Amino acid sequence: HDVGAVGGPILVGFDQPTLWYAGGVIRRLTGTVRQSHSEVDASSRHEVGFVPGTAIAVRADAWFEINGFNTSYFLYNEDIDLCLRLHRNGRRLLFEPGMSCLHDLGETTGSSHRSALYLEQITRTRLRPFRPRAYQIYLGAVHTLYNIARILRLFLRHGRSARTQIRAIIRGHIGALAEVIQPR
Repeated sequence: HDVGAVGGPILVGFDQPTLWYAGGVIRRLTGTVRQSHSEVDASSRHEVGFVPGTAIAVRADAWFEINGFNTSYFLYNEDIDLCLRLHRNGRRLLFEPGMSCLHDLGETTGSSHRSALYLEQITRTRLRPFRPRAYQIYLGAVHTLYNIARILRLFLRHGRSARTQIRAIIRGHIGALAEVIQPR
């Protein structure tokens, strides 16, 4: 009964489905996720660091222990938050190869095209799932450097035509830092 949630292979692309998720980890040093795209990983049951909200099955008792999804999230990282809270409650997360789904990645929010909505929201909620507050402050510094690099890359690749995306990243990062700085 220590399993909190289970997920399986997630495929993207209706014409020629491609493996998008075969398990993954949360990198503590950077507060980012790393997904496996390995067919070998996709074929075996194993413990994972997170399960995407795209297709997650959560045990009812585990769900009620942590009060389900945190409703303060608008878009993105609510699944990371849920998985971290399950971990903190002593629950394991498993990858089950027989539980697969086909995902229409990014069609609702434009994430597949890095829309301004996607960039702002993914940036705004990136620090929120992590505890304690001192760790969030550390990640805020790490993500400040990361976002400067993202902005420079966008500008160097696209020049002034990337203004909308750059502004979205800045708005999102300011929002993320404000959440970390404000007292709880």
